[in-house]
Amino acid sequence: MKRGIIVILVMSFSFWSCHQKGKKAAAFENVNPSLIENSVADMPVSSAQSVRIAVDLSDEMKVLDVSMFADSIHYIPLETSEQSLIGKVDKLVIRDSLIYVLDRSRNRGIYVFSFEGKFLQKIGNVGQGPGEYAEPTDISIYGNTVYVYDQYTHRISLFDRDGNYLSAKKVPFFSMGFHVFNDSTFVFNTPDADNYHLPALVGYSVLLSDSTWKVRKRGFYRELGKYTAVWIPENFQGQDTLVYYHAPFSENIFTIDVEGNATQRFTLDFGDKALPEKYLEEANRKRFSDESVQSNYVLFPGNFHETSSWFYFAYLKAHVQHYGFYDKHKKRLWLAGGIINDIFPAISFGQVVGAMDDQLYSVVFPDNLLFASAQLDRDELQEQIGVKGIEFLSTLKEEDNPILLISYLKQSGQL
Repeated sequence: MKRGIIVILVMSFSFWSCHQKGKKAAAFENVNPSLIENSVADMPVSSAQSVRIAVDLSDEMKVLDVSMFADSIHYIPLETSEQSLIGKVDKLVIRDSLIYVLDRSRNRGIYVFSFEGKFLQKIGNVGQGPGEYAEPTDISIYGNTVYVYDQYTHRISLFDRDGNYLSAKKVPFFSMGFHVFNDSTFVFNTPDADNYHLPALVGYSVLLSDSTWKVRKRGFYRELGKYTAVWIPENFQGQDTLVYYHAPFSENIFTIDVEGNATQRFTLDFGDKALPEKYLEEANRKRFSDESVQSNYVLFPGNFHETSSWFYFAYLKAHVQHYGFYDKHKKRLWLAGGIINDIFPAISFGQVVGAMDDQLYSVVFPDNLLFASAQLDRDELQEQIGVKGIEFLSTLKEEDNPILLISYLKQSGQL
């Protein structure tokens, strides 16, 4: 009986440190605070229509088949060449049948592929000159312009869709993520331990500004020095007209619109397995690590995606990833410790990196597939994935670029 390859995802996260306070402040020593923060207002937050999802771990299945929530899948091996090597997929953006892959720190760059997987171009290069970056920390696409933010130079570089450099803008505050709503509206994810040069913004995690960087709205304040600062990129996701924001390990997920209005969208209720807030305090940093390893609590770092009919999220038990699929129309939840791609068993489900309409995008690195398949003898492997699966694996090399897996999710009435 064919089942498929399971790659167990072990997740880790990093605590943010403000030990570079002096260095960062020096980078903004010529910034005039009155030009940035003199008209800032608090971001209004509404929770009237929040969807509460009760996560009862006793209902968790050992594995969930992809065919339970998807009609079909499509996979795209991304072309491998010396110019297109990807070390990690930190962000995936789909625009007009083009695939933009952000590799933030391993092979620093933005790599563009066709929907057939053909490598087309790299946007920008590592360096200090025009059109270059020390690190492509985040990207956002609006219209025909690709915006690339570099946290080390505090600069946003603009490119056209063909990768030609257009211009650059210096940002007068520290950020780790951003989204472009339009030419005159930007929203930034700012670690709450930074931006001491702007007293009215210190401690706020989300800032909405215009194109001159005058901040109009500030939101999601945490008392300075009380909490351990943790930055997890998946907690800040731009989706055209909305941004999703989730404070690491909290139970609430919010959306932010172009006017800077925040709406509580989902609440994940893990009951007595929810991580108590006290473990997020700086004074309890070591205890937080101990408790998570011992599996006393479930951690929700913030890997989530919403589609037209579904809300997907991943949570951690002893740092091993588990999965949740919530049918928004039927208000039904499926939980599983693993996902098997029973539609094409040779490819594991992988790490989810994006969503659009009712499509879920995940990536799988060939070295993980080849390692997992090597743990089985040929007869066992053939039983698991079939002859066609073995033929597919034989075309892969460990150093190949990742495979993009698109799951076309079922509509609620099809379940």
